[in-house]
Amino acid sequence: MFLILSYDQGYNEDIRLYLDHHFQLLTIKQFPLDILVREYKLKYS
Repeated sequence: MFLILSYDQGYNEDIRLYLDHHFQLLTIKQFPLDILVREYKLKYS
Protein backbone atom coordinates (compact mmCIF):
# COMPACT_ATOMS: atom_id res chain seq x y z
CA MET A 1 0.00 0.00 0.00
CA PHE A 2 1.19 3.50 -0.74
CA LEU A 3 0.32 6.44 1.50
CA ILE A 4 0.79 9.93 0.05
CA LEU A 5 1.13 12.72 2.59
CA SER A 6 1.15 16.35 1.52
CA TYR A 7 -0.70 19.33 2.95
CA ASP A 8 -1.61 18.42 6.54
CA GLN A 9 -5.26 19.06 7.33
CA GLY A 10 -4.83 17.93 10.91
CA TYR A 11 -5.02 14.16 10.58
CA ASN A 12 -1.86 13.15 8.65
CA GLU A 13 0.00 12.22 11.84
CA ASP A 14 -2.89 10.04 13.07
CA ILE A 15 -2.97 8.09 9.80
CA ARG A 16 0.82 7.72 9.71
CA LEU A 17 0.98 6.50 13.30
CA TYR A 18 -1.80 3.96 12.75
CA LEU A 19 -0.11 2.51 9.67
CA ASP A 20 3.34 2.52 11.33
CA HIS A 21 1.98 0.49 14.25
CA HIS A 22 -0.08 -1.99 12.23
CA PHE A 23 1.96 -2.60 9.06
CA GLN A 24 5.59 -2.93 8.05
CA LEU A 25 7.04 0.26 6.56
CA LEU A 26 9.14 -0.59 3.49
CA THR A 27 10.27 2.75 2.06
CA ILE A 28 9.79 6.50 2.32
CA LYS A 29 10.30 8.76 -0.68
CA GLN A 30 10.31 12.55 -0.46
CA PHE A 31 9.29 14.72 -3.38
CA PRO A 32 9.27 18.50 -3.86
CA LEU A 33 6.57 20.57 -2.15
CA ASP A 34 6.79 18.47 1.03
CA ILE A 35 5.13 15.42 -0.50
CA LEU A 36 6.00 12.10 1.15
CA VAL A 37 5.18 8.65 -0.22
CA ARG A 38 5.35 5.84 2.32
CA GLU A 39 5.15 2.21 1.18
CA TYR A 40 3.76 -0.44 3.54
CA LYS A 41 3.63 -4.22 3.36
CA LEU A 42 0.05 -5.28 4.11
CA LYS A 43 0.33 -9.02 4.59
CA TYR A 44 2.89 -11.77 4.79
CA SER A 45 2.80 -14.68 2.39
